[in-house]
Amino acid sequence: MSEQIKRLIETGKEILTTSTSEDSPKTQEEKLAEAKYLDSQIEKEKLRSYRQNTDERKKYAELIFNMSAWWLAFVAFVLVFSGLQKMIFPEAVLLALIGTTTLNVLGLFYIVTKYLFPNK
Repeated sequence: MSEQIKRLIETGKEILTTSTSEDSPKTQEEKLAEAKYLDSQIEKEKLRSYRQNTDERKKYAELIFNMSAWWLAFVAFVLVFSGLQKMIFPEAVLLALIGTTTLNVLGLFYIVTKYLFPNK
């Protein structure tokens, strides 16, 4: 929770706890209105925070997707040229390339999915 939200909550608590029965009705109404205002400010701050998180998640998900797509294109290029005998690689190198690529893509997919859709 951001510091601004914490300050708003503390201010709201102070307003509610300092009221006494000796206060005039107008003062009570003002305090209630101020508490409602603070609640709305807290909700606005939470919404702004959620929007920022969502925007950042979208940005990084797109970056990771692009990186994976380029890596897969590179691997496909190597495999095609190796198959056409334009590039010569030992079988172990090609197996390692395919295996690590598969694990990287699946691992990144898992990490991004867990980050974008956390269990709450």
